[in-house]
Amino acid sequence: MKKHMSEFEFMRSMPFTEFSPRNSLLQRIEPRAFLLSFFIFLISILFVADISMLVAILAVIIIGMVISQVPLRVFLRGFLSALPFILIIAAINIVFNTAVDSGTTYLKWRSIHISSADFRVAIILILRFTAMMLLISLVSSTLSTSRFIHGMERLFSPLKYLKVPVLEFIIAVEISIRFIPILTLTAERIAKAQASRGAVWGSGSGSLIARVKQVAPLLVPLFVQSLHKAEALAMAMDARGFGVIPDRTSYIRSKFTWQDGLYLAACLLLAIGIIGFA
Repeated sequence: MKKHMSEFEFMRSMPFTEFSPRNSLLQRIEPRAFLLSFFIFLISILFVADISMLVAILAVIIIGMVISQVPLRVFLRGFLSALPFILIIAAINIVFNTAVDSGTTYLKWRSIHISSADFRVAIILILRFTAMMLLISLVSSTLSTSRFIHGMERLFSPLKYLKVPVLEFIIAVEISIRFIPILTLTAERIAKAQASRGAVWGSGSGSLIARVKQVAPLLVPLFVQSLHKAEALAMAMDARGFGVIPDRTSYIRSKFTWQDGLYLAACLLLAIGIIGFA
C-alpha cells in the first residue's frame, strides 16, 4: 500500500526545497544580506572551473545546510530526483566534448574521442550543477516569500529612479516560483482522482510511450486548474488595490545590522579567496 501511495507523491520529485520556518541563524540574517550572499556564491560557482575549488564551495554550502537546521534528507530528496538528468548531461559531455588539451586518451573511434580532459569537464559539470541546486534549495528553504520580496525590493530599489517596475517584476518572479509546488499538489490530486476512477497509474505500467500516454490526461485538467488559480490570484490582487498606489509601504521593516555586515563580508572574502585560488 505504501509503495502504491508513493507513486502519487509528486512533491518528492521536486528539485528544490520548500520554505521551512525555523529559528536558525540563517533565517535571522537580513534579507538583503542573505540574497547578496546567494548572488556572490552563485557567481563563484559559475566562474570557478577548478575541481578542488568547486568542492570547497560545495563544502561551504553543506555547512550552510547544517546551520539552517533543515534535515539533510530534505535537500537530498530533491537533488536525487534530478541526479539522473545531471549524469546524462555529463555523459553527453564526455562523448561530444572537444577539449583542446585532451590529456590521456582512453577511447578513439571515428569521431568519438574520449580522454581524461573529457572526464574532468564532466566532473566539473556535475559539481557545478550539484552546488547550484543545493544553493538554491538552501535559499528556498531559508527565505520566506514575504522576506524574499522585501529583500529583493530593497536590493533593487535604486532601479526605481530609472523608471523600472521593480516590485511588479519581483512579484511576477515570486508567483512563478510559488506556482511550482501548487501545480505539483494539483497534479497529485488529479492523478489520485483518475486512479480512483479506474485509470492505470504506476511507474511500472509499461514502456516509455505508455507512460507518456498515462501522463497526457493530466495536462488538460492541470492547465485548466492553473488558469482558474491565476484568475483567482489576479482578482485577489485587484481587490486589494495592487498597482493603484505607485509607492507602497511595507509591513515588514528590516534593519541592516553589524552582524549582517559581518556575515556579508565573510561570504565576500570567502568567495574572493576561492576564485583567487582557482
